[in-house]
Amino acid sequence: MKRLPYSDYQAAPVGWMEDIPAHWSIEKIKFSLTEKAKVAAPELPAGAISYGKVVKKDGDKIAEETLATYQEVRAGEFLINPINLNYDLVSLRTALSEMDVVVSPAYIVLRAKEAKIDTRFGNYLLHIFDIRHMKTLGAGIRQTIGFQDVGNCLWALPPIDEQIVIANFIDRETWRIDKLIAFKQKQAILLKEKRDALITRAVTNGLNGCISKKSSRAAWVGKIPSHWEEAPFSAFAIERRLKNLGMLEANLLSLSYGRIVRKDINRNEGLLPNSFETYQIIEKDDLVFRFTDLQNDKRSLRSAIAGERGIITSAYLAVRVNDMNPHYLNYLMRSYDLLKVFYSMAGGLRQSLGFDDIKRMTILVPPREEQIEIVKFLQSEISVIDAVISKLSRSIELLREHRTALIAAAVTGKIDVRNVA
Repeated sequence: MKRLPYSDYQAAPVGWMEDIPAHWSIEKIKFSLTEKAKVAAPELPAGAISYGKVVKKDGDKIAEETLATYQEVRAGEFLINPINLNYDLVSLRTALSEMDVVVSPAYIVLRAKEAKIDTRFGNYLLHIFDIRHMKTLGAGIRQTIGFQDVGNCLWALPPIDEQIVIANFIDRETWRIDKLIAFKQKQAILLKEKRDALITRAVTNGLNGCISKKSSRAAWVGKIPSHWEEAPFSAFAIERRLKNLGMLEANLLSLSYGRIVRKDINRNEGLLPNSFETYQIIEKDDLVFRFTDLQNDKRSLRSAIAGERGIITSAYLAVRVNDMNPHYLNYLMRSYDLLKVFYSMAGGLRQSLGFDDIKRMTILVPPREEQIEIVKFLQSEISVIDAVISKLSRSIELLREHRTALIAAAVTGKIDVRNVA
């Protein structure tokens, strides 16, 4: 159904709202939202803003003296994160709390004047104010703002009964969009699980499921084809130790979700050319691992094959693969990652592994020809799965953009939803 605009408009005093309906009132934010004085509530759980939602945090990981400084926010109150505006331009910084929690004193807690603004409408309007305008208040070197900066900004409000109608419309439409997004996300998760199972099955059982099996020395694998051999990791991998002696390479590389990608040298805040002296050089077809943060991050893909020469942080482990197809070994390592082998090897609170920790790890060794067959099979199958996942991801991205555009159109008066069923 086509949504029509209002019949009459007036010029908005702020660019982020553009023209607004003629009967809407223009005023400063502080006349409809008031800052709440900081109130201690040690009996409440800790919370924070996470991408436009107030969520609970693990209070056990917060120092007691820090937690004592936290302030309460009650359900129905607004929360604004006013810090690091220039550093973090991605996070959604405003939220309407649906729970009673205590939050960092750096947050701004606001209450709505009920006669002026409906809390649901106010939540949607603050969301658009955040992504369109609030982040610009910290321009230049300024990183933090206060309520005075926010409160003195202008916005336009419809009558309270119209706010409720608009909020009801947005609730209904975003529920439909969110339901579709959740469905597509579930499809993507199932495809990733299928891809992971395919990798693990191929590199631990081969492509012929009917052949005889034997027990593997690697307890996490079980039985493997009888004609496969086993050897320590160090039999096929030599640790790279090529330290960079300055900014010698054109390509600054990083490991991201199972791929080696280029990074923009000019966008590495805080890194000067001499900082790269601590980096290491890697060559094409080197196998690179990220064995840090093992206990906190159990889902990341921790290995990838370098597609080009470049430099990469020395926090990564880079190895040269000999006498084995490097892509097969990469798939095998990805399987071990999925089976939580590296996590169990670290154990306890340990967060990282090095070459000495994994050099004795048991590697499954099919004949060379079979390694190539497995790689070709996986590359073919995974490319199809990844293409579908990519389409789903793009569809989800477009739905989210549509969701934001719909909210913006409704709360800034670009569409009239008063008579929408």
